[in-house]
Amino acid sequence: MTYNLKKALFLGVALTLSSCQSTAIPEWVTQPNVETNEHYFVVGQGRNILQAQNNALSQITKRLWTQVESSSYSRNILRQTNSDENFQSLNDLKIKTKTAPVILSGAHFTKSKKIDEYTYYVEAKISKSDIAYQLERELNEIEAEAKRQLHALSSTDPLVWWLRNRNVNQVRANALTRSTMLAAVSEQPSLTWMPVVNELQRKVDAVKASTVIYIKGSKRDKWMIKMLANQLSQEGISTTSSPATQYSHEIIFDTDWRQQYLMEAYITTVSANLLTRSKNSSVLGSHEVIATGNSVSSYKMAQEGAARHFSHQLEEQGVWVALGIN
Repeated sequence: MTYNLKKALFLGVALTLSSCQSTAIPEWVTQPNVETNEHYFVVGQGRNILQAQNNALSQITKRLWTQVESSSYSRNILRQTNSDENFQSLNDLKIKTKTAPVILSGAHFTKSKKIDEYTYYVEAKISKSDIAYQLERELNEIEAEAKRQLHALSSTDPLVWWLRNRNVNQVRANALTRSTMLAAVSEQPSLTWMPVVNELQRKVDAVKASTVIYIKGSKRDKWMIKMLANQLSQEGISTTSSPATQYSHEIIFDTDWRQQYLMEAYITTVSANLLTRSKNSSVLGSHEVIATGNSVSSYKMAQEGAARHFSHQLEEQGVWVALGIN
């Protein structure tokens, strides 16, 4: 056998072995490292390295939830939160907390393997103490922010304050998520946030209940006033069209209606400047909405069409943005 032939055969065998090695699924994937008292080990798969890493982090979160749900800690939290009638069942608690995902940091990707163009594996290792530190830090931040918001109420317009804090249920879910996950990696998970967030919840509910908005405009504005009132009602805010009613805020319609008959159609255009202010006349927001309607029968029908266009814009922009309060 000539030297060149031997060399070619050697290279062919080497390439074959290399190819087999590159496509073989490694043992750390088929037989992953087991959890220890100090660390979690998980394997993630993806179409690229980043997707595989994200999948591995997701597996860590799922592992924590499996341990939490198999323990009694979720029921203990439920018993304590139910003193304020927040959750009616363990299933409610799971749904609320699982809608508030936690992105864990501190994971180390100790191994990786590319099997083919669209298959990657990674092994992630994360310290339980690092998870506990992150969750405790985030719970402290939630508690501190709740305290800041409670303190800010005395110096902020109640409606503006309510808008900033109306997501308190999500804040609560975020805290519950972290407390329940912390139970899987800590013997003494923190619940010090609970009284503060509970108080924030009560204040948010009380401010909303005491908010009544007087909507003021001309007779011609009645359809738009009604549609605005409906959208505010969907936000849980009470409204009135009578100045005799006790109210906390007012929205004033300053409108300019224009009509024209063009190409056998009645066309109505309204420019509505919406001014929102507190009862002591502090301006909270101002915004202009321009709406148009047309009809082949009358200006009245065109005017109603303009009112519907106005309502559509409120829905599209969001009622608070349309009022200039954001």
